[in-house]
Amino acid sequence: MKIVVEKNDLLAGLMTVQPALSTKSTLPVLNNVLVKAIGTGTLELVATDLEVSLNVCIKAKVEEEGEVTIPGSKLIDIVKCSADNTISINSNGDGCVIKCGKAKYSLAGISSKEFPVIETATDDEVKNSLVLSSGVIGNMLHKTRFSVSTDESRYQICGILMEIVDKEFSMVSTDGRRMSWVSIKSDIDKQVKVILPVKCVGALERILSTNSSESTTVIIRDNAIVFLCGTTIQLISRVIDGAYPNYKQVVPEKPTINVEIDKNTLLEATKRVSLVDNVNNMVKYTLSNNKLNISCTSPEGGTANDEVDIVYAGEELSLGLNARFMKDVLSVINDDKIVLGLGNEMSPIKITPVKDNGVYVIMPMKI
Repeated sequence: MKIVVEKNDLLAGLMTVQPALSTKSTLPVLNNVLVKAIGTGTLELVATDLEVSLNVCIKAKVEEEGEVTIPGSKLIDIVKCSADNTISINSNGDGCVIKCGKAKYSLAGISSKEFPVIETATDDEVKNSLVLSSGVIGNMLHKTRFSVSTDESRYQICGILMEIVDKEFSMVSTDGRRMSWVSIKSDIDKQVKVILPVKCVGALERILSTNSSESTTVIIRDNAIVFLCGTTIQLISRVIDGAYPNYKQVVPEKPTINVEIDKNTLLEATKRVSLVDNVNNMVKYTLSNNKLNISCTSPEGGTANDEVDIVYAGEELSLGLNARFMKDVLSVINDDKIVLGLGNEMSPIKITPVKDNGVYVIMPMKI
């Protein structure tokens, strides 16, 4: 293999596949990037940890076709440090020689024959795929990723549920103490229910944030999912096997109290008050006579109070909430106004944007 490629193109491609590079595997080849020179102008980069696989094609001058695996982290560091805008890579057996201006590197590789075979999308799969807005997918992932569980004993909720039922496209996440549910109307007349692992979610969100493609093709397999982002990037991930909990039954249908409030005002007040407690992370919210009092008492002796104007004339109600959970929710909502749906001090709180889509539920803490 013999190729010449622009530094920025190669670096962008390597950063795209980097999330799939293995850091813990006992298979050394998984630490490498498979570099394949195709035709006269295409360089394909592939990385996998056997859970998530990423392929990207970039432009390059191919003087001789071939393929080689190169240690991923070393290759990225070399390209980042290159003082020249043009990089050449020549393979010599299982290794390669990289030239960046006057700098020259000789790296030992591993035979490309040992690299796992990646089952890329077939033409038939593409014909029967879903086509979704890249912006919509990225936005929904962003609004649900923060509440994914990290408790591996409950593996079914260690990911985001992606679901299409009766033309409603939803993404849901929960860790048992809070839940995020974002949904939109869709014209897709298919029933879909898959759980995306958090590593897949992180890689996909990163790709969609930098890829200008207007649509993403989604292929559902028996135990995997494929995302085709534009014509150059392909992500393949295993899906989580198991039944996702019935998330709809967690959402309070008709809260007895509904209070509209400015989101940013509530977010900033919560941030200020929560500064005094790094132990329990609990903030007390008290509704009374057109005021929302926000307070915090630290086990170490500190206290803080703040107040927000609201429209409320009912009986006084206090509840404790995890400040981090509250800040997480308010940080992903785009609307200026939200509605707090409340019951009693032990009822879950329902948070909904006034105009935007999304439903968020937080379980209270004992005051």
